[in-house]
Order: sequence, then structure tokens, then C-alpha cells
Amino acid sequence: MADQIVDRRFDLPYSVHTNFELGLMLAGKKPLAVFTDWSEALHPVVNRYMRMFDRHVAIGTFVKRKEIRAPQSSRDPGSWMVLYALRNEAWRIDKMIELERVMFERAWTLEDERLHGELLGYEDWQNDIWLSRRTHGL
Repeated sequence: MADQIVDRRFDLPYSVHTNFELGLMLAGKKPLAVFTDWSEALHPVVNRYMRMFDRHVAIGTFVKRKEIRAPQSSRDPGSWMVLYALRNEAWRIDKMIELERVMFERAWTLEDERLHGELLGYEDWQNDIWLSRRTHGL
């Protein structure tokens, strides 16, 4: 295991990317960041964070796509995603959008969870640990 940092938030032997996406992407250690919610009324901190990503879109380091999923019923608020990828990893955006649609069409599987982690840049050993914990309810 190349990364022996223990993430105390999740008791994992590696650091999760949450709230570190920008730095990891600028260092070339994370190929894709995804922000998603049920409403576009984001907390001002999230808006500021995304503006920092947008600066790198403007200079061509990152590519960006916004995807909106319309409500499918009166009980479904719909959703939106903003995806940022390293320029040479832009293919991951389409794959992630396709994967995210799955959760509204069928049950989410462990294979889906693994692909999700891979697209976000987690290594195989990290995905193995994550999936093991999900499987065993840890």
C-alpha cells in the first residue's frame, strides 16, 4: 500500500478525496471531481470552491461539464452534477454521467461502486478496502 495515511473520518488506511479534490487534481493525482446535489442552491463555500476549479477550466488545465437530470415524478426533485476532469482525462466525464444514470434505472451494484471509485482516481487496493467494508457493513 503506497499511501499509509489513516483517514480518521472513515477509519481508512488512505485519505479520501473529499475536500481535497482541487489540490489532488493540480498535482495530477486525481483525474475527475464530481459535485452533485438535488438543488442548485449551494452553500456559498461550495460555490467558492467550484469557482477555484473554474479558473483552471479557463486556462485549459481542466474541462468542465454540467449535467442536469430533470425530475421524473412529483416526488423526485431531479439532480444536477458539475464534473471537472484533467484535460487528458475528459473521457471520464461521459463514463461518470452514464454511471450516475444507472442509479435511477436499476439497483446499484458493487461493480458500479468499484467503477465509480476508479473514475474518481482511487487505486485498486483502495477500492478493495472500500468495497470490503461496504460488503461487511463496516
